[in-house]
Amino acid sequence: MDNTFHILNGDALSEFFPNNIKGQKLIVRECLVDGPVTTDNLEAFFKIRSEYLESNYNSEIDSKGKYFNEVVPQFQAMLNIPEASNVFLWFEDDLFCQVNLWFVIYLLSKSKVNLFLVRPAKHSPYGFGGLSESELESCFQNKTYLNDHTIFTQIWQNYQDHDLDKMKEIGLKYQDEFTFLPPAIQAHADRAPKDGELSRPHQAIKEIIEELGSIDFGKVFKEFSSREAIYGFGDLQVKKLFDEVHKLGKEKN
Repeated sequence: MDNTFHILNGDALSEFFPNNIKGQKLIVRECLVDGPVTTDNLEAFFKIRSEYLESNYNSEIDSKGKYFNEVVPQFQAMLNIPEASNVFLWFEDDLFCQVNLWFVIYLLSKSKVNLFLVRPAKHSPYGFGGLSESELESCFQNKTYLNDHTIFTQIWQNYQDHDLDKMKEIGLKYQDEFTFLPPAIQAHADRAPKDGELSRPHQAIKEIIEELGSIDFGKVFKEFSSREAIYGFGDLQVKKLFDEVHKLGKEKN
C-alpha cells in the first residue's frame, strides 16, 4: 500500500494536479484566516467555524450540513492517515494559506507521519494556479522535510490566543529556515487597527478606491490582490473588507 498523501489548500489545485505525482489527495476547504478559532476541542472548533461561515458567507455555505459534509470529513481523514506515511503539504506563502497550514500541522502533530512542505518557487498572487504541470512537478521535487513540527504548532496556538508577540518571536527565530514566516506574521499583525487608524487591509482598500476613483468591486479586488498579495484573500474576504470601508465612507459623509 502506498502511504502517500497530498494535502491541498482548496479544490482548485486538485483540478490540475500532475498525474505523474501519485498519492491520495485531501483538501482543506477552510479560511481560518477569518473568524473565530479559539476553542478547547475539535468538536467545538468545527461548531463555531460552521456557524461563523454560515452567518458570514451565507451564499457559499448554505447550511451547517454542507460544512460537516464537505469540510470536516477532510480534516478527519487527515487524522486517520496511517503511521509512517509521507504527507506533502501544498501551501503557498500568503497569510490565507499559512494559517490553514499552521492548523493542519497542529492537527497532525500527534501523528507519526513524515511531513514535507511544497511551495511555489516564488510568491505571486496566482501561487500554484499560475504554474504549468512541469513547474508543479518541480515544486514537488524541491519539497522541504519538516523535521520540527512544533514550530508551526506553536504558531497556530499563538494565533488562537491572539499572541502576536510570540508569533513574531518564533518567526524571527526561524526566519533563515522559513523565510516566509515573518512576512505572513507581520501581515496578520497589521490587521489590528492602531491608534484609531484603519487596519492595513482596510487602508489599502480605501487607498485603492480613491486612486481608481471607482467603487467597482472587480477593479478594487484585482488591485488589492496585486498590491497586498501577502494576504492571499479571495473575493469573499476582500468583499467583506470592501463593504466595511464603503460603509465607513458613507457614515463620514
